[in-house]
Amino acid sequence: MNKILFFDKTNSGHHYIYNKEAMKTLIEKKGIEVHYYSKFNDDLQIDQLEQLNVVNRNFRTEGSRGLPLIIELLYLRMYLKKNKINKLHLFYLDSDLIYAPVFWVFFKDIDITATMHWYPNKKIKEKLLKNLIESSVIKKIVVHGNYTKQKVENLVKRKNSVFSITYPYLHSKKAEASTLKRVQHKLENKEKPIFLAFGGLRRDKGIDILLEALKKVKLPFTLIIAGGESDFKKDEIIKIVEANKISHKVILDIQFIDEEALDAYFTIADVVVLPYRKYFSGQSGPLTEGANRSKVILGPSSGEVGYTIEKYNLGITFISENENDLQEKIEFLISNINNVKNQTFEGAENYQKEIDIKNFSYSYQKFFLNSQW
Repeated sequence: MNKILFFDKTNSGHHYIYNKEAMKTLIEKKGIEVHYYSKFNDDLQIDQLEQLNVVNRNFRTEGSRGLPLIIELLYLRMYLKKNKINKLHLFYLDSDLIYAPVFWVFFKDIDITATMHWYPNKKIKEKLLKNLIESSVIKKIVVHGNYTKQKVENLVKRKNSVFSITYPYLHSKKAEASTLKRVQHKLENKEKPIFLAFGGLRRDKGIDILLEALKKVKLPFTLIIAGGESDFKKDEIIKIVEANKISHKVILDIQFIDEEALDAYFTIADVVVLPYRKYFSGQSGPLTEGANRSKVILGPSSGEVGYTIEKYNLGITFISENENDLQEKIEFLISNINNVKNQTFEGAENYQKEIDIKNFSYSYQKFFLNSQW
């Protein structure tokens, strides 16, 4: 029987949903045994994967970086040998690049493929990526979008090793009426249009840039900030909002957002705003969530996000990290929101076909089955 092992050092949130959908493409094929090596802290995930006939292997160490991860990778190598598996897929090459020497030394006899969500923003990682592909340690690589695909192809000679699979719409759960009503209640007597900044408060996502741009906006609007703490804490966001005198225009829900609340927020929003910094080089989950609901997308003109917005006419773009340009684009949207919605509707419909989970699954199936077994 043919066997393949999938590896991800993180198994939470969208990682698990994405990985499960990608693995399902092979699970449904007879004669292929699927193993999944990751961190498991959720019994429901384990049950779901066992029902799909995935063989699960939990981490043996506590760490997810540094020496503990190197040790875990050596355990992974032993697991491959013990179970006579010669195919390995790395679900998150972005965070594994720094451990490239481990793969060069200990995984030479393994056929390795990988998914890379972000193009490296550091020269050392770019060099490691190039060497992994040029040396055929990584046989094939998946990226999300033609912009990133072109960048990798420009980096390496083995251009036929790079494949683009559109990042999918992953959250299909609809909000219950009570959840939708709760979110709507927060917006009572609030001014429109509604801007939504969704996701963990990492620095690269630029929530501070957005709040600085908004303090200069005199037109009516409401901003919802929904997502968990990260580089920015709730107290820091409150201080910036208060200092900029926009407290009456901002609704904060700084916590983990479940799927029902996610759907409610995206359903209610007029504009999904992505104030990302220049070094954000991946595709955006909130972009796909917004586009799937035909929402106007406001994002940076750079990177995969800017390429996607402009190619599919999903909204408008601004110069990344430029508060004045972001302010001007926000004011333009406030003044022209209905016209922009009408202009972007067709583009959103076309993009929805591409981000459909069935296309994602088919593309991954094609990627794996075109590999030699």
